[in-house]
Amino acid sequence: MHRWIFSIASFLFALTACRDKVGLLREPLHFALAKPFWFEDESTFFLFYQLDNPQAFRPEGSLELSFDQGETWQDIGFWTYLHPHEEVDCGRQSLCGSLSIRWTEPIASVQLRYRYHRDAELAESQSIPVVSVHRTSPLRRSFSIYGVFDAMNAYVQWRGRHSFPGLSHEEAEALGLRRPYRITGIRAQVDSSEPDRINPSLYGTSSDCGGADLGPHTMGSEQGADSWLMVRVGPAFAQVCGWTEVMDGEGSYHAVAYGRKNPVVENIVQDLQLAFTKAEQVRLIFATCQAVSQDYLDYQVDRLHFTTNRIDYCMDQGNFNRETIVSFLYEKVLAARQNTGQDLALVLILHYNLRELSPVIVDVVGQSLAAIANGEQFPRVAAIFVYDSFPAVSSSGMTPTSLIWCPTEVQDGETSTLSSCAFQPSKFVLGPLEVRSAPVLPDYESFQEMDDAQKWGAKIDEFAIYTPREPDSGGRLTYVRANDLHYVFNPFDQLPILARESLSFCPLHDFAQVFAYQILTQRGIRGGSEAASSVSLLPMEHRLRNEDRVYNLGLRLQAPFLVSVRYTTSSAIGPKDFVSYISIRGQQSLTDELGEAALQNKPLPFRSVLTKCTRYCQHPAFDETGRYILNGPWYEEFATRCYQPQLPRPEGR
Repeated sequence: MHRWIFSIASFLFALTACRDKVGLLREPLHFALAKPFWFEDESTFFLFYQLDNPQAFRPEGSLELSFDQGETWQDIGFWTYLHPHEEVDCGRQSLCGSLSIRWTEPIASVQLRYRYHRDAELAESQSIPVVSVHRTSPLRRSFSIYGVFDAMNAYVQWRGRHSFPGLSHEEAEALGLRRPYRITGIRAQVDSSEPDRINPSLYGTSSDCGGADLGPHTMGSEQGADSWLMVRVGPAFAQVCGWTEVMDGEGSYHAVAYGRKNPVVENIVQDLQLAFTKAEQVRLIFATCQAVSQDYLDYQVDRLHFTTNRIDYCMDQGNFNRETIVSFLYEKVLAARQNTGQDLALVLILHYNLRELSPVIVDVVGQSLAAIANGEQFPRVAAIFVYDSFPAVSSSGMTPTSLIWCPTEVQDGETSTLSSCAFQPSKFVLGPLEVRSAPVLPDYESFQEMDDAQKWGAKIDEFAIYTPREPDSGGRLTYVRANDLHYVFNPFDQLPILARESLSFCPLHDFAQVFAYQILTQRGIRGGSEAASSVSLLPMEHRLRNEDRVYNLGLRLQAPFLVSVRYTTSSAIGPKDFVSYISIRGQQSLTDELGEAALQNKPLPFRSVLTKCTRYCQHPAFDETGRYILNGPWYEEFATRCYQPQLPRPEGR
């Protein structure tokens, strides 16, 4: 009888135990963050953690920690925390927080585990190596204190910052860690401390806090996160210092903290005197007179806004050579120069209808135009624009600075746009339909493939060329060519910068990449390969030279002039592969430009491209989001970054 009762009791006990185990199934638990630290100088162990579980955490679960390879486990709430840790709500699917306890001995690793129920054994665990920061480490403290100034550089606000390798201040703060501190004996100092790349906040780098006493004020985190010292720090002072007190595993820790004034800056607001004006065009037509395609010639004439289709030079009459063409062009350019004081632009139509003639024509005409562009006994021609009947293969004769040849074949039969130029018809297919846009400067073969609506679907309103204008008050423009780019400078666009000053380049400015500089010395402009550079390089150039300098400002261009074609074009949609068809049409006004659009802006807005720092350039600074960048001095952090700081302000100021 007793044996039977004992068997039933054993069965019921086993059934109950089975139910407990069945109710605790493994879940997709993930240790998203587990970072332990031990700071020898503070005798403190820190742990930051976050566990994720898409099936949510239950109140009966338990997070535990072991320091002895899992022999002994304690709930994380078992210890007395050394620092305040706020409870963090990460949502039902996350468990996160932090802890800090006094720990005096080095430790290689700890074990972290989550038990699904504190009365059960089912758990997930992980062994985590501890990051040890020893007394000999450059950054031996887990917390630093520093001051920042307001927009007027008059009032200082004290701040604390967590310093954990691989964990940001914001992450440590979000996981609940708080560090109270106190500051006393605050003084103002005339000279700035030297930047420290290892300890950029300067916290604890000195045991001396001398200077002008700012009064018996006690500041710190007890006064709130925005702990402002409402005593004006005069303009004669560069920074303040104060004695700080924080708690750690050894008791109270005292160190000197510093607050440095914001860099004093000013925008360089000048506009360039370098200006651009519309050039006087010398319009000429070179053609094979024995084989004229009149409809295409009329089209070329209309596209470039010529007033006549009269042929000026026959390329098929036996005198087609460099010497004859150069002589002919000299007469035309000289006659035009006598009738105008403006810069001259030579606009040339090459008309022929056989592709095999193209290499010879390009070679002879290209060499002739190069002679003009290079100034061989010629009046100055500021720009040359050629509208060819066939895409030309680029040659050495087509390389002058002032030459644009349209169109030019670049590779694989493709015809370039923009700087080498044709405005080609736009086509794209939508299923059985094709959308066509009227072209502006098609070659001869493209012209033959177009229907009448396409040929005359674009109306040219203006074909203009803009060139740099020589200074009105004497001096000459300087032209430099380097690395397939062209630079132009007005001698009156000068920028003096002292050795102690620093510069910041703003790449977000509308025309930032267009501006350039060259260095002026006592002997004039520096020559060689460094004769001109993008202004984006100027901040580092000036910093490395570390001497008073004068810079000449100018432009960095693909070509030192602009071709602007303003026209009205139409688009059509109809059956694919039909030469002519009834279509739905719409018109739009467009402006296409070859060169740099900035050339038409008068004056050229250099303002805000560069910011000049005149004082405290070695101090840290705020960025546009209000973040204080401690990692480096202003002159490094903002050398090629827009300086548009969001500065703090005391309430009511």
